[in-house]
Amino acid sequence: MRAPDAGQLVEAMLQLVATEAEALLGGNGTDAKLADLNVRTALASWDALDQTDEALRFLELAEAHPLVPRLRLAASLANGSPEDLAAVEERLRNFPALAIELAEAWLWRHGRMDRTIAICERLLASELPPTWRAHVTEIALLAHAATASWPRV
Repeated sequence: MRAPDAGQLVEAMLQLVATEAEALLGGNGTDAKLADLNVRTALASWDALDQTDEALRFLELAEAHPLVPRLRLAASLANGSPEDLAAVEERLRNFPALAIELAEAWLWRHGRMDRTIAICERLLASELPPTWRAHVTEIALLAHAATASWPRV
């Protein structure tokens, strides 16, 4: 017995999902179902087929889904370039937990103190849970110290 190729199985599953998505677009489903389908398709494209660009395209179609911001950040971190981080930065503005992760990526992965400080200052100007505020303060202190901005430290 031969085991089927995993990539072919995933592609066949994605074809079935595309058929269901077309039916939902035809008016037989809700936006939430369609968004959920697009998120699942994005995950399959990204994880099983290693097609990050295709996954990001499906995430664009699922904008209202609650997992989209987290997956967008994960994809930009996986790609690893400063351009990918910059592209997702504005979209994470209203997600403080994800913005903290983004600030850490700018600090530790790319040494971009200017981006780190900008995110931290914006976060510290907003309402944060006490433990988050302490963490963001520490990140900001490290970034200000690295730029020898001693009055801010």
